[in-house]
Amino acid sequence: MKNTFCISGLLIAFAAVPAHSQSVRNWEFIAIGGVFVPQDDAIDDTYGQGPQGNVALGIPVGGRARMLVGLSYFREKGNPFLDGTSRVFNGNDTATLTFSNLSLALETHALTGGWPRIYLGAGIDYVFAKDALIGLADGTGRSVGAHFSVKPQIKLADKLALVTAVQYQLLEINFKSANQRYKFDLSGTSLMAGLSYTFGRW
Repeated sequence: MKNTFCISGLLIAFAAVPAHSQSVRNWEFIAIGGVFVPQDDAIDDTYGQGPQGNVALGIPVGGRARMLVGLSYFREKGNPFLDGTSRVFNGNDTATLTFSNLSLALETHALTGGWPRIYLGAGIDYVFAKDALIGLADGTGRSVGAHFSVKPQIKLADKLALVTAVQYQLLEINFKSANQRYKFDLSGTSLMAGLSYTFGRW
C-alpha cells in the first residue's frame, strides 16, 4: 500500500542521519498514555475519543536517532450506527472497539542536540482490531498502517525523562463478521505523555 512505501522511504532517510560524538548510545524503555481522537466522522460519532496506551523499547541508531519497537492498545465503548447493511443497532454502549498495534519506527532529534530534545519519527504498524457488538458476531480484522510522530522529551533525572507525543495514524481495516464485510477508517491523532527510562548513562 502507498502508506507503507512512503514510510519505508522515510525510515531509510532517517537511518542516514549522521552520528554525533555527544549523542545518546543507550537503550530506553518508554511508557506513555493519553487519548486517541478518530478522524472519521462515523467512528467519532460511534465511539468518540478514547484512552490509548503505548510501551516501546528504544534502540540507538547512529548518533541522534533511535529505532522503536512498540505495542499500543485502544479500547472504547460506543453507540453503533446504521451502516447501510442488515447490521441495525439500538442501545447505548452496545459496541466495543479495540485495536492493538505492533509498531516499528525510527525517530531522530537531528534538530536538537541537547535538552530538551524533539524527536521526529515515522513508522509502520501491524494492527489487530475487533468490533464487538452485543447480540451479533464480533467483527475482526487486521491491516498494515503507518504513523508520524513528534515527541518532545525533557530530562528529569540521571536516567529519567518526561516524554510527550503527538502522533498521527493512517489506517483502514476491513472487518469480517459472519457473512458481513465492512470497512473502518481508523486514522486519527493520539495525544500522549509519560516517562522514558534509559539503560545506562545519558
